[in-house]
Amino acid sequence: MKAILAGFLAVFICAEASAAEFFDHNGSLMLVDYDTGTISYHEVKPSIRKIVSPGAIVFSGTVVRGKFAQGTAYTFRKGCPSAPYDVSGRYDPQLPGYILSGAAPHRPKSGCGIISYEIDNPNARLVFVDRSKDARRSTPSAAADDDKGFDEKTSSSGIAPKPHLPTATP
Repeated sequence: MKAILAGFLAVFICAEASAAEFFDHNGSLMLVDYDTGTISYHEVKPSIRKIVSPGAIVFSGTVVRGKFAQGTAYTFRKGCPSAPYDVSGRYDPQLPGYILSGAAPHRPKSGCGIISYEIDNPNARLVFVDRSKDARRSTPSAAADDDKGFDEKTSSSGIAPKPHLPTATP
């Protein structure tokens, strides 16, 4: 009976583990959950912890493992509600990881409003580097050192307690 239960648990744990993978996004550890179609912050890098929390969703839509992603991404600004925008992209095995793009919200220097949506905005290109491939790579990810799109006012966007939809930061 114990052997059957242990076998069942092993299959269950493997099934759960295969539904999600860790990726790096500008130095933060992200969780790509293929079942829910979300990419959320698992470990937030220190420079943006006042803006986003673990579990914050940076992408919601469809993510097909090793192929493509399409849906809504979110940018964050301290004290403001998140700003959604459409993105799509593909998995690049040479990276390896997902590269998503779409016209990103442009906000005024102060305030939470959206002035326009721009393709030359730093948040218009999101790169998620597959962490499961790190052991096979000889050089560290350039994306891990890239702070583009992150500062104390704005930021773009593992296993979080429960991913939540983006909300305003108090």
